[in-house]
Amino acid sequence: VMVYSVDRQVSFGELDLMTAAGIETFRARIREAAKEGCAQISKDYPLVKDSSCERVAIDQANLQANQIIEAARM
Repeated sequence: VMVYSVDRQVSFGELDLMTAAGIETFRARIREAAKEGCAQISKDYPLVKDSSCERVAIDQANLQANQIIEAARM
């Protein structure tokens, strides 16, 4: 089994994660980073077809995002 991955940083330092707007902007950035990362994998490995790439990337990133948001609320 081959696993392909790329890393993307998602900035959030200037966002107010105490607000719905700040959280939505953070999650939108995560979605965009997942889209870009999966596009990079598709470009680098054109024979790899994984329709779940973005969903898996977003799910994994949201686990981290949830911890960051919870910490901001404390």
